[in-house]
Amino acid sequence: MTDDELLDIFASEALVDRASLVREASLADIGISSLDLMSVLFEVEEKYNVRVEEADLENCKNLGDVLDYLKSRINSPAAS
Repeated sequence: MTDDELLDIFASEALVDRASLVREASLADIGISSLDLMSVLFEVEEKYNVRVEEADLENCKNLGDVLDYLKSRINSPAAS
């Protein structure tokens, strides 16, 4: 699982320009709404067979934090 794979999902599901997806940017700065984020999370859950809790993302300050959290869920042996 790489950042690029997750960023592709963000671009596709949130309908944002892939080039605007930088780790340091906040989701609001990129134009990703909470509804867009839910769409991304559903896609990640389906594609990688993991469970992601939206509440776990409350401490994420930027896209990089979200990517790191998602990768930790995907790579966790007890992810599902």
